[in-house]
Amino acid sequence: MAKLKLTITTPSAIFYDDLVDIVTLRVNLGYKGFLPNASEFFSNIEPGTLTINYENSSDMIKCHIGSGLIYSNKESVNIITDDIVKIEDINLDALNKQKEMLENRLKENLRESLLKQVEEKLENINSRIKAYNEFKK
Repeated sequence: MAKLKLTITTPSAIFYDDLVDIVTLRVNLGYKGFLPNASEFFSNIEPGTLTINYENSSDMIKCHIGSGLIYSNKESVNIITDDIVKIEDINLDALNKQKEMLENRLKENLRESLLKQVEEKLENINSRIKAYNEFKK
């Protein structure tokens, strides 16, 4: 069976670099699966779950990914992001503490630019919590 070269790059390191069967993640049109021999594709990544390989396969990896860029061709998928974590490595207690702190910040009288930053961080935390809860079902 044909494989696809997946490379996930963050500003600090290569997060993943190996051959895979399929990569699934959320782009602006919804969730999309990338398989070998598919046509070229370039898009923004929407925050959500990234799945490496098929569900229920022994080598499946689930991650939460924030925003980023994806480029794919017949042989490879390249992802650039500054926010990715394996769902199994998510610390739910720490996320809930961060969520509570940010929700308290929202109650303050924040200037508009800071308010937007707090809302974006809170949205990201909620997305991670959702991904964790879906994975742990």
